[in-house]
Amino acid sequence: MLNSKIHDMFKLAMWDEHISCALYTSLVERVPEQAVKEKLLRLAADEKGHFETLRDMHGVLCCREAISVSDIAMPSQAQAFTGSNRPVDLEAFFVYAMEKEKSAQDFYVGMCEPLDSDKDACATLMHFSAMEADHLNLLRGELENLRRMKNK
Repeated sequence: MLNSKIHDMFKLAMWDEHISCALYTSLVERVPEQAVKEKLLRLAADEKGHFETLRDMHGVLCCREAISVSDIAMPSQAQAFTGSNRPVDLEAFFVYAMEKEKSAQDFYVGMCEPLDSDKDACATLMHFSAMEADHLNLLRGELENLRRMKNK
């Protein structure tokens, strides 16, 4: 039973990291400021790294059956920011991305509970939680900058 719960948690975490990477990557070519592009690329790289680490941890801690992300659909709320050449509403994007990062931060803390006997796994998940908090702060700063520029 525990393996099923852990498997589901890893599947959800991997799904979220995969979507986040795709979301950040898709916006890189649609924002005009080079500094924002670089931050989005950094966020995408972090999320890809999280995905890969989670995939490896899943195999060691839980199941031999790999989790496939090829059939993952982009959530409808995220679709509003991807797959289009039309200008993106950066303010709405930053708000959405901040919500995702906060949710991921909390999720990683919660993932430690069923894995509490594996101190290395929990340390990795807590590190991911801290990184998500950093992502949240980066996005919050970008949102504040954007709002300041709009009000000039």
